[in-house]
Amino acid sequence: MTGFRPIAAYKEFLPFDFLARSIPSPGELVARFGDRLHTRTSNALRQQDPGPAHREGWTYGKLLDLRGVGVFCLLDVMQVLRDSR
Repeated sequence: MTGFRPIAAYKEFLPFDFLARSIPSPGELVARFGDRLHTRTSNALRQQDPGPAHREGWTYGKLLDLRGVGVFCLLDVMQVLRDSR
């Protein structure tokens, strides 16, 4: 509404190497793991329209930049990706 979007304080404390790790896009995550994601995470990922800036590849850092995606969603995504190995 105001155009002001606060930056999540926790992101600045995460290691750059972690934030730069490649992951599937939000759409791919929902398509592949939607049944294993918590409802809140699945809904947050479904509502995303990342725009052209995020089309070249996805990282944990870019995922955290999306509205509605926070630490809970991040941990949920990490869990399903780990379990899918």
